[in-house]
Amino acid sequence: MIERQMEDLIAQFPNEFFSGHGLVLKGRQQSFAEVGRFDLLFVDSFQTNVLMELKARTAKYEDASQLAKYKDLLIHSGQQN
Repeated sequence: MIERQMEDLIAQFPNEFFSGHGLVLKGRQQSFAEVGRFDLLFVDSFQTNVLMELKARTAKYEDASQLAKYKDLLIHSGQQN
């Protein structure tokens, strides 16, 4: 399965993959300046942002660094959760 197929399935059926979280799709394939393009952004039942960066391979250290940069940008943009 390629990343695009995983993304399509999770975007369409988030509660089948992550039941009990009440995920609602907020964004998809959006860019953060100078960091990159994230795959999916949801908000859960507690109004917490859940950003997903999907990989069709084993995660690497660089992937965690990329997620940390996304988190920093969300915080700097005024996101509380």
